[in-house]
Amino acid sequence: MAHSSEAKAQFVGAGGCGHATTGPVSGPVSVAAQQRGDLSRDHTPANICQKPVDLVHLAKQSHGDRTLEEEVLSLFLGQSDLYVERLSKASAADDRRMAAHALRGSALAIGAWEVARLSKMIELSSEEHTDHDLMDGLSKCVETAQSYIRSLLS
Repeated sequence: MAHSSEAKAQFVGAGGCGHATTGPVSGPVSVAAQQRGDLSRDHTPANICQKPVDLVHLAKQSHGDRTLEEEVLSLFLGQSDLYVERLSKASAADDRRMAAHALRGSALAIGAWEVARLSKMIELSSEEHTDHDLMDGLSKCVETAQSYIRSLLS
């Protein structure tokens, strides 16, 4: 199926972590799906965007203000560590859901789609304890996004 360049621009983040992730989904997430809150994958070409942070989305969110972009990215660096730590130490399902929800919101703000997708999976999990593979995948995605952000800010 052929996509116009405008249609391609509306799809983001296919496996932005550079590793396999837990879950039955594959391919990029459409902007419309993000707006619906559905971060399951659309069946579209997976090579459209491989970056851990969608810089086009970030630029739109900041209205092109580079100083604001840097501030938001810096906030993600600190907040993401805090939320991953809270997730790993959470003994109650509500605490885990709150930390996952906060991380997801932070990730959506900067366009870290894979971090947002995995956070949502944890947030919506009905299990008392988070799947270790899912937590490992999320931790690796966060580390990848952080490394990418540090390279942008240096």
